[in-house]
Amino acid sequence: MLTFAPCGREKTLTFMRWLGVNIAPETERAILGAANPLAKSIEICRDNLRRILDGGYAGQVPLGVNVESVSINRDEIDASVELLHTLREAMAGR
Repeated sequence: MLTFAPCGREKTLTFMRWLGVNIAPETERAILGAANPLAKSIEICRDNLRRILDGGYAGQVPLGVNVESVSINRDEIDASVELLHTLREAMAGR
C-alpha cells in the first residue's frame, strides 16, 4: 500500500515528519520554493508513482494506492482530491 498526501506548507511538512514520513531535503526545497507549492507537491507524487509503476516488479506485486489529506487547510484538502484524480490517471496510463 502506497500512501500519498499533498503538502503546500512548511507546517504541514513538519506534521508529516511527526507522523513518521521521511521527506528528502531536496523534495522539501522543491515544494516550498515553488510558485505553487501544492501543484509541485502533486507533480512530485505523480512522478514518484510513475517511477514505481515503471519498475519491472510493478506488475508482479499487488499495489494499492491511498490518498490522504493530513491538513486542516482547505486548499490542501482540495488538493488531495486533485491528487486522487492525477494518480488515477497515472495508474490508468500504465
